Amino acid sequence: MRHFLPAFAVCLAGSAAAQGDDPGRLDPAVLIEKFSIARPEPDDRTRPVPRPALRVEPALERRAEDLRPGPLRAAGVVRSGTAEAGFVAGELILVADSPTEAKAVAARIGTPIGAPLRLTAGTPEGRTLSVLRVRLDPRRPPDDAVFDRVEAASPHRFTRVYEVSSEAARDTLTAALDLQLAGEVSVGLNWIFEPVALDNEILLEGVTPAGAGFVNPFDLPYLNGEGAARIGVTGAWHLLKAAGLLDDTGRATAASRIPLAVIDQGFHDALDLSMPDPRGAAAGRPGGRACAGGAACPWHGSHVAEIMAAPIGNMRAVAGPAGPVAGPVELQTLDGFESWSLLAWIADRTAPGAAAVPRVVNMSFAATVPDLWAWSTVALDLGIAALDRAGTLVVAAAGNDRADIDAVRCVEGGAGACHETARRVPCELTGVVCVGALGQDDVRIAGFSAAGALPGTPGQDGDSIDIYAPGVAILAGADPGAGTSPPAQGWTQAVSGSSVAAPLVAGVAALIAAADPGLGADALRGLLLKGAWSGATDLPPGQAPDPRLGRFLNAERPVRQALAARFSGTDFPPLVEIVRPRPGLDMPAVQMGSRLDVEARAVDVEEGIGCCAPRWTVDGLARSDLSGPRVGIVLEQNRTYEIGVTVTDGAGQTASDTMAVRARP
Repeated sequence: MRHFLPAFAVCLAGSAAAQGDDPGRLDPAVLIEKFSIARPEPDDRTRPVPRPALRVEPALERRAEDLRPGPLRAAGVVRSGTAEAGFVAGELILVADSPTEAKAVAARIGTPIGAPLRLTAGTPEGRTLSVLRVRLDPRRPPDDAVFDRVEAASPHRFTRVYEVSSEAARDTLTAALDLQLAGEVSVGLNWIFEPVALDNEILLEGVTPAGAGFVNPFDLPYLNGEGAARIGVTGAWHLLKAAGLLDDTGRATAASRIPLAVIDQGFHDALDLSMPDPRGAAAGRPGGRACAGGAACPWHGSHVAEIMAAPIGNMRAVAGPAGPVAGPVELQTLDGFESWSLLAWIADRTAPGAAAVPRVVNMSFAATVPDLWAWSTVALDLGIAALDRAGTLVVAAAGNDRADIDAVRCVEGGAGACHETARRVPCELTGVVCVGALGQDDVRIAGFSAAGALPGTPGQDGDSIDIYAPGVAILAGADPGAGTSPPAQGWTQAVSGSSVAAPLVAGVAALIAAADPGLGADALRGLLLKGAWSGATDLPPGQAPDPRLGRFLNAERPVRQALAARFSGTDFPPLVEIVRPRPGLDMPAVQMGSRLDVEARAVDVEEGIGCCAPRWTVDGLARSDLSGPRVGIVLEQNRTYEIGVTVTDGAGQTASDTMAVRARP
């Protein structure tokens, strides 16, 4: 018998390669072999140990009912310690080299559901695989001897009892193990995802329908370069403008607009997006799936989409990093919120000739798969690899359960025989940028956020939390019914969670793609992660490093690096703007004889933000007593003054800006 993959795939091999360093890790053969049985055997093969087993736990039945994917299909739940995940009972997903092979195996175990999907992954020529969903024959008896074969294949590794919600769930898990051990095809379970929970607080001071006192994104610490984390989204916007990729309104030119996607639930019809594309979502309909932990989150997708890509300067009090560069934002809700629906979406978007392939996709949902079935997520790895080949980067939320997603279990007496106790998907899928949350205006991991170990930790699978981003008190538009329905223009709410940290990262990825639209997914991921701040060396003064915080989001550096690579040999002139007092419709006014604080922001593509020393003038006359980007000027007379600033970059190119200010008695 020709084996499609190793005889038993159970846990991930360790890998020191960072995301973005090794494009070959997304080759289908590498992904399939990643779950390998080649482990050091325990020193003591003679001591009696219990084999793994499944036990029906009636208390899980209610949980399974909450996860039911539809009226005619049932959910099962499997639990091991704190790792718990739902799946569609009575269904398996088969991955084979051809439709004929997949259908032949399906015919022996049940009935195919629909036609096979086609996924092409790997470079340069790619490998096309057939993915088929199968309904198991309920008359097929489970083979409990499969657990003896598990123990024989991986001695002493899986000696625990796994709880399941029902006999149907037990039979599905057993059948999956049995078929995986046969090795003819790669087998997947149809795992059910849950949105990562959000905490909300309506901010009444945000009610500004007329625009008076609206929230300025340049003042938000999770967007500007002045907060503790110095994310620098606003600086990245300035860099794109200095390179001529944004117009005077702050909107990207047509060639620099980036198609995006949000896979989630609950998209209302008053979304603050420039180009919403609800082709895969029921617009105006709340999501039916509770968030992880059971909290209601009917408009979860709306929050995520706005935090990623809400436009700037439209008086809506919300702005996302990708706002200036976002093209169509596809809003997609998965049928049943399950693995198969995600794979079907991927197959459609990566099919030959597919139109409007998104460059960045946000997935703020998760399932935590216990170790004995970690191999059953390989079909999803292959889906991510297909997206990567099509040029699409996937960003996902790590979760809000305070879990260590890299927790390991080691075989007693074994030499280095450690493996992770669970696999969190999609966050730990190979090629996905996994995002944890920082605290409010802080460079410490938020207390609720999942965390992980740093690369190289024993047992780590090489797919951990890749980056952290602000995840507390992030502004989104109000929900329908929060004061008015639909939401009033200017109503905002603060939301928290890794669910909102992820779209901030996705939005920054879109900015990098706008800086160089020719970047592939792997290059985009590499710039995003290598350009991030270091959790060891880039902390505020006096803050001790957190060993779990490998890197956190930096928008300016990777955007600047992308521009430098794209426009190598080009020297752009600098830009300078007087940003304080705030430019507006009315001329700023000040009392005669009082101090007026003035600030200028200079940017140069080659030299970065704050590139050049400003030279100040008042009414066209140089003021040598004024130096630096922030100055104080006293205006003595009852009249209008013109304040000017000029900067010169290293190549001798200059830029100027002026502002009229009225001094009154």
